[in-house]
Amino acid sequence: MDTTAQDESKLLINLNHKNVVRLFEYFTSGVPKRLYMIMEYIRGRELFDIMCDEQVFVNITEIAIRPVFINIYFFPKNG
Repeated sequence: MDTTAQDESKLLINLNHKNVVRLFEYFTSGVPKRLYMIMEYIRGRELFDIMCDEQVFVNITEIAIRPVFINIYFFPKNG
């Protein structure tokens, strides 16, 4: 597993917010190594389906998710 995915998984597993799906556990398995995540079940539609309906074809990780994790990770360390 690449270090970026591992770092983000470590952050997400410690994050508890009502608007963020919980990550309970993650692990790698197989050759090549694949990342498996055990996450909270949320009823409703999948994000991909909503994005297709709205014709939103952007990298949601780069725009919305990554900045949140960066702030959560760096602010406590850097005050």
